[in-house]
Amino acid sequence: MKELILGEQFNYVINNPIRYAKILTKHTIDNFDNLKNLSFLNAPMFFPKTAYKAFIVILAYLLFISVTDSSKHLSAKTRLIFILSFFVVFAMTSTSMYLSYTPVGASFINGYQKRYLFPILLLLLMSLSIKKVELKNKFKYSDLYICYPSALFLTISIIDLLISRI
Repeated sequence: MKELILGEQFNYVINNPIRYAKILTKHTIDNFDNLKNLSFLNAPMFFPKTAYKAFIVILAYLLFISVTDSSKHLSAKTRLIFILSFFVVFAMTSTSMYLSYTPVGASFINGYQKRYLFPILLLLLMSLSIKKVELKNKFKYSDLYICYPSALFLTISIIDLLISRI
């Protein structure tokens, strides 16, 4: 296997932009192709036995809040900026891993971890709010932000504890 040489890797990317664009596209698809892949956002640390189920519950909750929250109405331009910002930061993070931790000319990206998505995932979630899918009976989202995740975390932790005892 080839050595990790930053200068040579950088020259490879500059001299083969189409090849690197294909590598980056494949890397993006590999990171977002299924929920099982995304569920490894450090969830097994908290829920060893039920990590995937916990992730699905938390993701459903986040999507519900993101789509139905009508407290902020973002323009189409702002949504587009958020989405583009997400993918630009994702590409920059992936490129830094490609330059630093991947052998020269490799067709994959070494060192990228799903936890790098945490800070930028909010940009995608904020761009999901749909004005037409507003809830009829208004309730305070601030209550949801505090109570429901805590209850979910506690419930899933208890279930996980019970499963680990069996």
